[in-house]
Amino acid sequence: MVVGRIRARGTVGYMSATPQSGEPVDVLIDGAGPTGLALAALLTACEVRPRIVQCRGAALTNPQTLALHPRTLELLSGIGVTGPLLDRGTLIRRLCLHAGGRAVSLTPFGTGSPGTAYPFLLLCSREHLERTLTDYLAARGVEVEHDTELFDAEESREYVTCMLRRPDRRTRRLRVRYLVGCDGRHDIAGDAAHVESREERGPWRFLAGDVRVADGPRGDEIHVFTGEAGLLLLHPLTREPGWRLLVVGRDGTEERPDGAAELGRGADRLGAGTVQVTEVERVTRPRPRHRVALRYRHGRILLAGDAAHTHDVLEAQGVNVGVGDAWNLGWKLALVVRGAAGEKLLETYETERRPVADAVPRHIDRALRAATSPRLASLLARSGLAPHLAPLLPALQQGRRSLFRGTAVAYHGSPDAVEGEPRLRGGPRAGERMVDAEVIRDGTPVRLHEALAAPRHHLLLCGRVEEWGAARTAPLLPLVRSGLLMVHRLAAEPSPGTLCDARGTVLAELGVARAGHYLVRPDGHVAYRAAGTDLTGVRAHLADMLPGIDEG
Repeated sequence: MVVGRIRARGTVGYMSATPQSGEPVDVLIDGAGPTGLALAALLTACEVRPRIVQCRGAALTNPQTLALHPRTLELLSGIGVTGPLLDRGTLIRRLCLHAGGRAVSLTPFGTGSPGTAYPFLLLCSREHLERTLTDYLAARGVEVEHDTELFDAEESREYVTCMLRRPDRRTRRLRVRYLVGCDGRHDIAGDAAHVESREERGPWRFLAGDVRVADGPRGDEIHVFTGEAGLLLLHPLTREPGWRLLVVGRDGTEERPDGAAELGRGADRLGAGTVQVTEVERVTRPRPRHRVALRYRHGRILLAGDAAHTHDVLEAQGVNVGVGDAWNLGWKLALVVRGAAGEKLLETYETERRPVADAVPRHIDRALRAATSPRLASLLARSGLAPHLAPLLPALQQGRRSLFRGTAVAYHGSPDAVEGEPRLRGGPRAGERMVDAEVIRDGTPVRLHEALAAPRHHLLLCGRVEEWGAARTAPLLPLVRSGLLMVHRLAAEPSPGTLCDARGTVLAELGVARAGHYLVRPDGHVAYRAAGTDLTGVRAHLADMLPGIDEG
């Protein structure tokens, strides 16, 4: 039964001469941007070899500066690529708020709860991110097939037939078990699945430019200026001329043809003389537009990243959400391909990730409405309250709902997020990101996320070692032997192989008084948790989500 078919028009490309076997490819990824590359990298780490095609050429020269959230860096660290990114990126630890003629430096990415090994934003070029992921894949035998156009896709019950075209106009048919579209500009996967999208536009006007400023401000800070005329944001770039300037005002204000001059006037007006623009390059007028696909999946065709959502004003936000899509989908797709999981697990991808993209415009809307409110800006400017209110912001931003850090994402209500009995009274709830802190293993400091980094499920047994006899975990040995589950012990007392929390601070943050257990998914979110030492509930949850594994 054919459920979707589309013919593409436009660019043509080159497909490397990879032999085709009679068996279908497990996963074909269309789009080699950050999302597609991250998905391919995670699939490879999960022992599934994908193919990834890109209709554009192999030259990686995109100078766009990306701001990677702490949560994105946590995810990428699981496959060991965060280190190379840090080596060539710029760390942003502070945000400087200018209002009422005063400046207050904030630490919204700081080390408050929940803790993280990456308490900063990382500015890096898109080119460096893509090259780092491409090198990771190449080292494991997966090459990006550049200049390859996916121009037709036809889905049946058992696989998707994809047509690829090379520059000499010759075509090739490829059968794949799953097709994942990650290219928003060449979205054959979305068209083939007949996926529609919803678009929202905000009531603002934006003007952006790459600028050089006199007496440059600190390069490890983002600067935000608020005033009656709107908002001005200044952040460093990873290239010359060194800074990106974004001016935000209410839609309906006069738009002048000379963008560079208008940008300079906006800096003078909102920057109160503290931002002196000496050179302007690449002036653009971003549109406050957000597009989210109404569905992320149709049978064997899935969407992620730009193919599923675009956020035109804050492109860096889209990259963080896209990498989050890849990390949510990759391990699930790998388990399905390997026969360990079925439809129920794969269906949670859209259930969990679409609300995340839906929330982006809402959060941006609220922030911009507040920042560009003439009443609020006037009140702050006249009363001088901004410097007094500003110190309160870090406490709010360091909470579990922090948007700056990306740690607020939670999958409450998902079938793969279950609260067991008896209930734990504290700690991260099912669906939330697992806490991170330093513990000791065999005398060596290690972070909890580092111990749980391998792309598989992790069962964390909390409490005194004697509470967890071998008989309690014996029924889980088939999962352990299959390589799909790792078992760890967290206790206040040191013992060989145990994660030692001598002060009990991590156990307290997990809400464990005497004993408890957490099942952590490969993406670092809690799948199941309960107090006590009875593992019947976690065994039932694993059997429900991974029915392809025989406990016997």
